[in-house]
Amino acid sequence: MLKILGRSSSINVQKVMWCAAELGAEVERIDIGGKYGGNDSAEYLAKNPNGLVPTMEDGEVVLWESNTIVRYLAETRATPPWFATDAAGRGLASQWMDWYLTRMHSPMTVIFMGQVRTAPEDRDREAEKKPPSRRAGCGGWLTRNWKNTISSPATSRPSAISPSAVRSTAGTFWMSTARRCPGCKPITNGSRSARPTGNTSPPSPWNDRAMNSTTVFRDYGQEALDAQYNNRARVPEHQDIHAGYQARAAGVVKKFETRLDVSYGPSAEEALDVYLPENTSENAQGAPINVFLHGGYWFSRHKNDFRFLAQGLTRAGAVLVIVNYALVPSVDLDELVRQCRAAVAWTHGNADTFGGDKERIFVSGHSAGGHLTAMMMATEWPAFADGLPADLIKGGCAISGIYDLEPIRLTFMQETLGFTPEQVARNSP
Repeated sequence: MLKILGRSSSINVQKVMWCAAELGAEVERIDIGGKYGGNDSAEYLAKNPNGLVPTMEDGEVVLWESNTIVRYLAETRATPPWFATDAAGRGLASQWMDWYLTRMHSPMTVIFMGQVRTAPEDRDREAEKKPPSRRAGCGGWLTRNWKNTISSPATSRPSAISPSAVRSTAGTFWMSTARRCPGCKPITNGSRSARPTGNTSPPSPWNDRAMNSTTVFRDYGQEALDAQYNNRARVPEHQDIHAGYQARAAGVVKKFETRLDVSYGPSAEEALDVYLPENTSENAQGAPINVFLHGGYWFSRHKNDFRFLAQGLTRAGAVLVIVNYALVPSVDLDELVRQCRAAVAWTHGNADTFGGDKERIFVSGHSAGGHLTAMMMATEWPAFADGLPADLIKGGCAISGIYDLEPIRLTFMQETLGFTPEQVARNSP
């Protein structure tokens, strides 16, 4: 059986896996590289002296370099071969594959790392502005020349520029370009469904896992399950929404009496903001307290993004406490939940110092913060710390929360979150 050695988060491994799936090849993928390691072992370096992924094993044949593997598969796993047999066709197919590496890959990597792998507050937006113009230039040239390219004498045969060469390099871009090109008929080679075995599905923030139609959770296949948790794709205007939050932050801080960046734990991330209502000193009992836990799929966002919430709660006479916590994967989920509990316990212990009523503490949060809200409400407070009452929290409001974590562990987000089955069991309220 064909073996592909390489971690599923590698775009070059995904390229090879995509090609193999299009060809219907049976393949076993083995995690190597990244957090899995193994790519610096003597055994692996004997196969691939670069120590990179992927490496392909096909019987006695061992190959590395993803484009080379794609061409090999296109020649050996299809009848007739997807790769052209004439020199002109082979040259043209290789030209497009190499063009992607030299012209498209670098700017697309900047965009991907900025918009997918980096928290919004840490993104280098100036750097992100440059690649799109270069990418657009490349895309515009391709759009103008696509029809002539696929109808040239060298490509008169469908296999001359094979779907493997096209889809394995920048599949989403290529195929969407073909659909936009007037008069272009996208190249297809029939309907092929993968017959994967073992660990075969490369995670991605996009729906590129249609290769595996196997049900992974209830009646959801991988592509459908990923789509349920891809909020950035489901809400295209999310950047504008978040920018609006941040734009209102400075004004909110000026309008209200605050205690900012109050430490509740040993790490720098363990800090909270307290927003006080105008009538705190006039209320002998103390004001009710709402502890807000922000969302962001446990790996993004910051308390400062949600300062605008003070405009509602403090004007209604409540103290608002907005909690910051260390993000996954800098800490694991257990530690993240512990930090939120520590913030709630700190609020109870210090309520009288800011005019709050420790007997009226409520929690709220959205998305991952909704999950954390439920975890706070399910906490056995006397077991968490001495002196805490069992009914420390009097109520909660969990907005669009995620309460069963098992399905999210099976999505593309697992590459970032790294939830273990044990953590899922402990933290699914």
